[in-house]
Amino acid sequence: MPDFHFGRISPEILPHNDESILQFRAAKRIALKPAPPSVAWWKEQLPRIMGGNNRFGTCGPVSYANFLKLCSGHTLGEPVILSDQEIFEIYHRLNPDWNGSRVGDRGVVMSQLYSLMKNDGPRGVNLEDHFAINPDAINNIRWAVRIFGPVSFGVLLTERDLQRTRNGDPWVDVGPGDPSMGHAITCYDYEGDKWDAESWGANQSMSTAWLQQRLEEVHGFIHPYQFRSTGLSFAGLDKESMKVDAGLI
Repeated sequence: MPDFHFGRISPEILPHNDESILQFRAAKRIALKPAPPSVAWWKEQLPRIMGGNNRFGTCGPVSYANFLKLCSGHTLGEPVILSDQEIFEIYHRLNPDWNGSRVGDRGVVMSQLYSLMKNDGPRGVNLEDHFAINPDAINNIRWAVRIFGPVSFGVLLTERDLQRTRNGDPWVDVGPGDPSMGHAITCYDYEGDKWDAESWGANQSMSTAWLQQRLEEVHGFIHPYQFRSTGLSFAGLDKESMKVDAGLI
């Protein structure tokens, strides 16, 4: 799959021995058991982060900032909120020609963003690892959200999708029109065929049917903010177990 620039603008905790997680870890990569029908512990974390994404193609860094916010809000007691300036600095490092205007405003390649975050993350806290998930494997994506928490989606949007966003409506059917832009969002919850993500400073719901047509990239993460002071994640797993699970997806 070729690299795609996302952000180009046209206008209650599970116990450590939770059976479903153990089943997941015993499953094989190509034949994961069906994921549970919903995620129990994820709640929205305020405030929302816009990070200039209503003006510039900063959705990649914003989606990562939302990941940090959502995880830290569960494990540190209060969310870590990156400022607009911190988000702009990340964006500028990925787009050196960007001068705070539309000049050099090219969006980001997600893999390049995560490579940067592994070497020089915000506030001295680096991303430890990231892994790509097959965007066609909806069951695997559900498992990733269930075990790792927020994941990043790279989606392709049409003008119809953008209008639904302006109206505050969910993305539920594809409809006519060709995609005109790529956009990065942070998916943190699913229930049945309904998914929720943070996008453009608001919650955006979408359907599985829509995702199956619009989802281009999915990325999961291993980061210090996913772990409590006990060394266990919000899913009750230690870091090494998380790494094993990442390899199964």
